[in-house]
Amino acid sequence: MSFLESVRAGGRTVVAISLRGRGGSDAPLEGWTPEHHWQDIEAVLGLEDIESAHLVGHSVGGAYALGYALNMPKRVASLTIGDHPPLVPPFDEDWEREVSEPGRYDVHPELAARIRRESRFANYTPSLDRLTVPLLVVHGSREGALLQSDDLELFARAPHCTMTSTDAGHDVFDSVDTARAWSVFVANLEASDETPT
Repeated sequence: MSFLESVRAGGRTVVAISLRGRGGSDAPLEGWTPEHHWQDIEAVLGLEDIESAHLVGHSVGGAYALGYALNMPKRVASLTIGDHPPLVPPFDEDWEREVSEPGRYDVHPELAARIRRESRFANYTPSLDRLTVPLLVVHGSREGALLQSDDLELFARAPHCTMTSTDAGHDVFDSVDTARAWSVFVANLEASDETPT
């Protein structure tokens, strides 16, 4: 079963958020801080009339989702972060060149330049001990995975943290193990009535 199939199981509604400049989303001239990305999440949940969601974020999207969960915990039933430390890095020129490479990513052509111009380091590590939502951290065991053992020790500060390893690099959501771990994580939450569906 794929990760998406796991999420849909039990009649769940799936809403995939393309943050600004990604996929088919607009790319405004300004508004690229972590807080602006939180606003994107809040806007979609509001438009879809979703009171509380099992939020899943991959790579830096996981860090944006973590910032959102810390600031809007009542809107988050659970948080799953796929292969990213608890921070938003300062994006530099090398990152801009890589992301801007034609055909490499499905992003607006000006995305990298706009993010780099407004980027700032956001470290959520000091706030992890006040994260009230259940957290699942998925890390890959192969080359290419971003999360290292030091990062996992940081996540362990979160009171309701579960960690799982999968046989993958950075693309942890392509793994059947991740789908299985997420299903068990959410089923346990729903069975205990700790979180709304």
